[in-house]
Amino acid sequence: MTEEGAHQVYFGFSLDSNSNKHTMIARSFEGTNAADSWEENLRDHVRLMGMGHLTAPKSALSYLRFDGGLAAILRRFSTGYSEGRNNVHALVGNERVLTPTVAVGLADWPKWSTQAPSTRLRPITAGQLNSAVRLPSPDLLQHARNEILTVLTAMLAEPADRPVSVLGCPENSKLLLQWGLYLAARELMPERLWSFSTYEHRHVDGIPNLPEVVFLPMNPSSGIATRTIVDLTAPAPHPHQTAVDCVDAILDDRRRRPTPRPSAQGHENQPVKAREPRVNQGLRTERLDSVEALLRARTATELSNALDAAAREPDRERLRRELGPTEVDQVSASVEIYVRHELLAKLCQARYGPDLADLAHPDVLTEAAKLIEQCQSEQLGRLLVRSRPSELAWAMANRWPTPAPAPRVEPAPQAAPTPVAQVAQVVPAVRVVRWNGWVRRLAPTVAVLAVLSVVFLLGVLVGRPEAASGASSPTATSTPPPPTTTPTTPTQSATQQANPRPETPDPKTANGIATAVVPQGFVLFGFVRTERGYYPQAACDLDSPPNGWVCTREIQVEGKYSAEDKFVGHLVPLEEVNTLVIPNAPDPLPLAKLPKPIPLAKA
Repeated sequence: MTEEGAHQVYFGFSLDSNSNKHTMIARSFEGTNAADSWEENLRDHVRLMGMGHLTAPKSALSYLRFDGGLAAILRRFSTGYSEGRNNVHALVGNERVLTPTVAVGLADWPKWSTQAPSTRLRPITAGQLNSAVRLPSPDLLQHARNEILTVLTAMLAEPADRPVSVLGCPENSKLLLQWGLYLAARELMPERLWSFSTYEHRHVDGIPNLPEVVFLPMNPSSGIATRTIVDLTAPAPHPHQTAVDCVDAILDDRRRRPTPRPSAQGHENQPVKAREPRVNQGLRTERLDSVEALLRARTATELSNALDAAAREPDRERLRRELGPTEVDQVSASVEIYVRHELLAKLCQARYGPDLADLAHPDVLTEAAKLIEQCQSEQLGRLLVRSRPSELAWAMANRWPTPAPAPRVEPAPQAAPTPVAQVAQVVPAVRVVRWNGWVRRLAPTVAVLAVLSVVFLLGVLVGRPEAASGASSPTATSTPPPPTTTPTTPTQSATQQANPRPETPDPKTANGIATAVVPQGFVLFGFVRTERGYYPQAACDLDSPPNGWVCTREIQVEGKYSAEDKFVGHLVPLEEVNTLVIPNAPDPLPLAKLPKPIPLAKA
């Protein structure tokens, strides 16, 4: 392979009897070793697949970097044998020739081929590549300014080398956003490689050489992704001044960029010129660095390191002041939501492999169903069910079977039960209702049943017949002897024993689900929307981090709303949550107060 240019390769589905698979079918270089090497490098990046009910785009552009100073530019097409067995035209070579600029500039290269070549591919010189580069103009970048600011603000709030996943970006804005990020932050973040992909259907950890910036239509529901996730369909946070300075510098050709952040090999944070000495990750902050790290932490490692740093702070009075109730709530939520989910997901992957691939085997799937039924962690069970919903949902339903009735002594036929005993027999057994992790104990019912149970036992003792069948007139003071035979016990039918009836959810409540990015300082809260206004319900639970939420509502409240009224979510500032009357306000909130509801689908 020459360093003065690049080679071409083409992937497609081969119907050759020796291969019959999606593989490299054409190349411009000789030698099987080089072909095998590039096949290995690109095999995880050539498929173009839909995501859930969403179809894949007609084409996607990727820029990949590999060890040894190698790079590749891929143009994936929806044409080919079938979805996931699509055609892919790629340029491979040295990173000095295939740069981020060349990758973006070749997006509309006329020589990208949607069909497999009929003749031998030829190498392309660096001069030919450079002459074909067509970059977006500053005027076009202006149209993507808000998106660039949103993503760059999120990147600056995280470690400098943290990869980024962008959700919900319009197709015609993806390359503009990527090019704008590169121009605005390449000096600020010199440690980045600026690899990218304009479409991916997954972004989980463990995919080799997954680009630093990937675009997805929505957040996948399974797998762990240690990435900065930015949802452009959610309300944008206020941009940081550093991001504004960087973006404005490229848009109006003013080269006033802040001092670059140090590389990952550096040991000290360097200050930004003309700013205060203490600057963390390129951002000004009035908080202690340890407090900032705690508020940003989203993984077990990050939280542990931040807590260790906080414990070393010499000024604990200032630490307590800056780590007030609101901040403590935020850190606690990270522990309870992100860390628990991360560790449980890792436990699942330890048992069933990356992406839970072992569940494809019937024997392993059967074992997983037994685990869901028997383990106590409801969240772990939900993680497994989401990976194979059609095969494992029944196991989740059997987690809480109705307990078999306790043995009891049947009275003799001639002894009619007392009225109190009749009442006691129809009162349902006390049970604990598990609803999305919340345990609601029916304390008042326990007290009532305790009293009725005592009365019932007294009624049984008083009304019990004499054991001797020949007795004609038992006295009031006689005590019946214990029975000489074991009393009969009602048993379950064979059908009931084979199929235990699962406990049904609380019929007074219902669930709604949504995918939403909740900014720092806000809570996703459920409301029932009526013509009169919004009735607050409860704060939603994070079910599938980072953006999958489950909200619970009362189905109906007489005189206020019914099951037909819509269930929606709203982002509520953390400091205003306590002002909402829960579970139901006497009067609804005005419709104008919450103008942009988030739809909640039925769970």
